[in-house]
Amino acid sequence: MDADGSNRRFLVSGPSPRFSPDGKTILYTEENTHPGKLWKMVGVDGSNLRDLGKVEDSVFSTDGRHVLCLSPEWRRRL
Repeated sequence: MDADGSNRRFLVSGPSPRFSPDGKTILYTEENTHPGKLWKMVGVDGSNLRDLGKVEDSVFSTDGRHVLCLSPEWRRRL
């Protein structure tokens, strides 16, 4: 999208999009499936789409270099 709001472009669908600390990457869920949600990661320009698999949750590290994914299996191990 341009600074004036024109030329908008659709990048992702689904709830809970999360931007990396540097603002260059988005984590998001594609669909709500259980157990776990299908998480993906994509650059804000639409490049470099990556599938993270079915996980409960995903977050960027504070420096943005890593993604922490919580497995749906974690509850069974406690």
